[in-house]
Amino acid sequence: VRINPFDSSKLWDFTTWTPDAILFLIGPNDVFYDKSPSEFTNAKHVHARNESRYHSADERASAFVKGYLSLLKVYTDAYAHVAKKPVMVHVCGGSLNGLDSCSPTQNAIAQFNAEHSDGWVSQYTTVSQAHWNKINAGYGTSAYNGCDGHYNTKGHQVIADDVLPDIRKFLGW
Repeated sequence: VRINPFDSSKLWDFTTWTPDAILFLIGPNDVFYDKSPSEFTNAKHVHARNESRYHSADERASAFVKGYLSLLKVYTDAYAHVAKKPVMVHVCGGSLNGLDSCSPTQNAIAQFNAEHSDGWVSQYTTVSQAHWNKINAGYGTSAYNGCDGHYNTKGHQVIADDVLPDIRKFLGW
């Protein structure tokens, strides 16, 4: 796994340190849509190639779950050597596509947990609908958005404030 996605020479060494948790922020740029791109209010942010590859919502959801489980396998393989496995925490923060990626993410987590009795546990938490509405008011032009409608520091703080109580519970803090 690259430390910097733009520099293939700098890779994370999974043997030097084991985190208490691995956090995944789901929503921005995820390629699952339960609607066709033409149904989005702000269609310019939707990858039309996704619609042509998977014709139905079920196909898109299935592809998302398969890909997401592959992502989790990167970490289960990388930390297979540790006795105390990090807790995987999946934070659904949404994006301009709403919270569309949350449901298939929960399906992937359920499948992951059903397949693992080896110390790995995946937990799920999400931004509240009210706070998602607040962050995304104006279709990516609110005080909580920065470049290309992505959440800025203020937007990420809203999400952090929502999910931190769950993360503390998951980690026993």
